[in-house]
Amino acid sequence: MEKKDHKSNKIHYILLGIVLIIGIIIRIWGLWDKSLWIDEMYSYLFSSQKTFFGSFVYMFSDLSPPIYYLSLYLWLKLFGNSEFMIRFPSFLAGIASIIVIYFLTKKTFNKQIALGAAILTGLSPVMLYYSQEARPYSLFALFSIVAVLFWVQIINKINNNEELDTKTLLKYSSFSLLAIFTHYWGLIPAFFQILYLLIFSLIKKSRVKPLFIAAINIFYISGFYLFFQYSFLKKYAVVLNPTFMRVNTLNPLGQIFNQIFYENYVFFLIIIIFLLLNFKKIIAFITNEITVRKLASPLIYLSYIIILPICIYLILDKTSAFLHPRHLIFVIPVVYVLISYIIFSFDYHQEFLKTSFLFGLSLTFLGVYLFLPQKIQNRVFTYYNKPKQEWKEATHYIINNADKNSVIIIDRVEDFYNYYFNKLDKNINKFNIVVDKQIFYQKGFNQKISNYKKKYKKVYIFSTSMLGVEQIQDSVKTIKPSCTDLKQKKFVNINLYECD
Repeated sequence: MEKKDHKSNKIHYILLGIVLIIGIIIRIWGLWDKSLWIDEMYSYLFSSQKTFFGSFVYMFSDLSPPIYYLSLYLWLKLFGNSEFMIRFPSFLAGIASIIVIYFLTKKTFNKQIALGAAILTGLSPVMLYYSQEARPYSLFALFSIVAVLFWVQIINKINNNEELDTKTLLKYSSFSLLAIFTHYWGLIPAFFQILYLLIFSLIKKSRVKPLFIAAINIFYISGFYLFFQYSFLKKYAVVLNPTFMRVNTLNPLGQIFNQIFYENYVFFLIIIIFLLLNFKKIIAFITNEITVRKLASPLIYLSYIIILPICIYLILDKTSAFLHPRHLIFVIPVVYVLISYIIFSFDYHQEFLKTSFLFGLSLTFLGVYLFLPQKIQNRVFTYYNKPKQEWKEATHYIINNADKNSVIIIDRVEDFYNYYFNKLDKNINKFNIVVDKQIFYQKGFNQKISNYKKKYKKVYIFSTSMLGVEQIQDSVKTIKPSCTDLKQKKFVNINLYECD
């Protein structure tokens, strides 16, 4: 028996090592290849000011939380501002998520559930995606899952009538605050977690005072900072303006589902089939969880912390301009823990078979995600060469073709464009640049181009907006009479027009 257990442990840790190695390789590969896109350029601008205070003010003025951007500021000061280095902190957070979810889930549940959660996290397309993007989401997911697993430990202490020690509460409060100050959506799970703890404590007749203190620490600190920030930025009330140009319009629930499974609907279907094949065992398991363990059941509290934030998202989606399913990334690792919990808890036999099934399935659909060809603007890409925006390539074209007899009209401040001009060893100030943020959305567009044509031989329109593309294209059609020849240059998600 001891030899069998030793062999089982050896296989367990070998598989964990394989997942970690694959996770590192797929996350670091290609960090240096693709051009930054507009959201990543925001991250760079927030984090690349001359002084720490300057970066803080830049970030503060955009109603953004500070931790990711100020950490990125320090990172860039130490290691430079290449695409690779700008994205590297997200890579580190992604790898840390695999390690943390394994060890904390192992401590909270058991090693099989921990390995299953690590497999799903390490080979997850969506976790890979945000580990390669210079945005706060990978770090947000890391802090959130740590907070959730400390929250689970508090639930277990309440259920076992144990004293709530200051150390555990401090860990939970600290990581909740880290999540909130990485992304303000961290307030949503923190609220529902505290609510659950208070209700459960009252039911179990446990002391609620330590929980109230933790709640005050979390919401007073974060609330004070957010109120202070927002009070100086009332002009940003457009966030709650439903007439503003929106990202989510058609099917927000479908977008959320797609965010979790990242178009691997067959993956979801196979999981469902697996559960249906074990239908009787699972029904017995769920019945026991609900009737015996009740609020102490991971099935209940993990489902709760997944479903309630999604419901809030769906409600707010009707009024908010800036909501996007990626704001719910904190839900995704919890989904993986829940899936692993169900698979490894309803039947304690055949653990190796279940682990192999989960690993093989995750690896298969990761391969599909990485290598399945996708067509964009009549060009074929796979994951590692598919750009979000070909900003660098478009800038290179401008540099090679624009001269002193050309004018370049851009729809953002020069700082956004300056990054690639500098990377290509060109000074943006030596080009004729005109900033006109509303050029595509106002009357008289054709007349403006006509006026520029009187002064310059060529007019370049260089727009990096990924919203309202159809409106931009309709506006550009109106300037054809002003151009001898109007050409659209084909760069992914870049509106680059050349008017001769």
